[in-house]
Amino acid sequence: MNPHFLFNSLNTIYSLSRHQSQETPDLVMQLSELMRYQLESSKKDTVLLKEELQIKHDGMPVNITFKSILYIQSFGNYLKIFTDSRMYLISETLINITTLLSENFQRTHKSYISNLDRVAKATRTHLLIENSKVPVSAMYKVIVFKKLEDLAKL
Repeated sequence: MNPHFLFNSLNTIYSLSRHQSQETPDLVMQLSELMRYQLESSKKDTVLLKEELQIKHDGMPVNITFKSILYIQSFGNYLKIFTDSRMYLISETLINITTLLSENFQRTHKSYISNLDRVAKATRTHLLIENSKVPVSAMYKVIVFKKLEDLAKL
């Protein structure tokens, strides 16, 4: 990471914090995610774009690594993307975002897509991902459990 970029980012956050801006916590989280990504990607020779989902959040482009996404919940034309560190609200549909995700993501319900790599426990009706219960509807049950079984064999 360029030290000049880090210096400018910290100065911006400092200035906003002095004015007790509502934006300060979000900017700290964005910088934190960027630094975490930088640390993780520096261990690799290359980072493929398909390992990330690029969204627009509060008018700014944000790259979210697939492995940090826990699940996605739909509210009509809006999605809540739940990650390790925060939740993003974006204007998009489940159908459109499905085409951008890796093969470890699976629709589990008419309003949910789950990252099957992040499932801690599965019951007949729910997946436990971190501290959240994500519903599994009858329509998706067979494919969800087949994919979970296949992942366990790897």
